[in-house]
Amino acid sequence: LLNKDPKELAAKYGMKIIHQSGATHKVKGRMAHYCQSWDEKMPGALHVVWSDEENEALVRQHYPEYVELYARLPIAIQKADMLRLLYLHRYGGIY
Repeated sequence: LLNKDPKELAAKYGMKIIHQSGATHKVKGRMAHYCQSWDEKMPGALHVVWSDEENEALVRQHYPEYVELYARLPIAIQKADMLRLLYLHRYGGIY
C-alpha cells in the first residue's frame, strides 16, 4: 500500500479501506476472527494489516517531518495512536 496512489485507491474503494496493525501481517488468536469478520461484513473492501516495518516506512516515506517524534515515542500504543491518524490522513477508510 505504501507506494499506491491514494487518489486511485479512493476511486476504487472509497471509504472501504480497512486498516489494522500488528507486529507482522500474521494476525493470531482472537484477533484473527475479528479480521475475518471484517472481510465477511465488507466484501470488496481493501483490508490492510500493517506490520511494524511498514509502519516505520510509512512515516519515513510520507511523513518525514514526524520521523524523530515517532522514534521518540516510548510506548507502543502511542505509536499506534499516531499511525492511525496517518493511515486515515493518507488513505482514508477506517481503523
